[in-house]
Amino acid sequence: MSDNLLTILEIMEGVLGESRNTLGADINEILLALISSDSLGGDTSKFVNYEQALQTVNQRKTQLTSAQKSAELEIQSRRAIEMFKEIEDWRQQNGFGGEITRVWWTARPNILLGALPDASPGNPTDVLYEIAGAGGNEYLGISAKSSKANKDIAFKNPGAGTIAKILNLNSKQIITSITSQAVKTMNLPVTAKDRKAMLKSLDETHPTRVQANQIGSQIENLLRDDLLKKFQQMPIQDVRQHLSKVWLDVEDAYPFYIKCLGYGLPSKSYGAQVFDPINNDKYKALMSQNISFEKSGQNSIGVKAGNQKIMKIRYKYESTKLATSMKLSGEPW
Repeated sequence: MSDNLLTILEIMEGVLGESRNTLGADINEILLALISSDSLGGDTSKFVNYEQALQTVNQRKTQLTSAQKSAELEIQSRRAIEMFKEIEDWRQQNGFGGEITRVWWTARPNILLGALPDASPGNPTDVLYEIAGAGGNEYLGISAKSSKANKDIAFKNPGAGTIAKILNLNSKQIITSITSQAVKTMNLPVTAKDRKAMLKSLDETHPTRVQANQIGSQIENLLRDDLLKKFQQMPIQDVRQHLSKVWLDVEDAYPFYIKCLGYGLPSKSYGAQVFDPINNDKYKALMSQNISFEKSGQNSIGVKAGNQKIMKIRYKYESTKLATSMKLSGEPW
């Protein structure tokens, strides 16, 4: 690791904070951008929004101890280094082997559009490369993921309201009706903020917390069944379009992007994998095989194309049941 990158790590160590998951993701993405620009000779001017990236991180409230931040930086930097190696190998083998001339961290709203005004809406690029090509500059996006273990990359985590709007579901009515009834019968605080604080103050075995979790699980189950019914009623071509565009992001393809997973812990080996969101077996099966759905657990839908398991779609509360927003998670199956 170059002296320049070590200096940057020292700067970042003094300003990083917020939740552990978001913290790790941001560190990983920014370090990948830094390592990519560092490979150009240590000139951070090639990292176009370097100052903006550090400013974004600096705006957070520090919530980790110095020791925790040091450990997180070490883990994420090791993963990012492996990711860069894999991305470089992929570039050389897939027609993007030119010199990287500029790098952006694009994981915040409007940064990608600022770099490429004609970028597709919803493109999941976290780090953008400008690459010198024979016919002019080319662009390659990296959707970066960081994990403890080597596994398939999760697809997406949209809000329940977003999916309800796209598919014309009754999600809001289901959530509001049952939650309102629970608030009355259980004498819970009316506002979600107060309700969350009250429920979190209770032990998981407390009867009120147990009942709230049970009702929350009931809502998740009803939302799952409503979505499953919708999928089963949709023409197969509409299902293919929805899954590929909303969940796999394969229609939002400018700039062209790849997904890269960095993984490992100090007690385990570090490594990385590159996934092409279009040129892979799951997408090919989705576009060519019959699609089927099945219930999985109490709140999930398993999606198959032929005999190929494509993904699981799961309803879940953001944190506390009956008190936080409802989201969906597209996960490996």
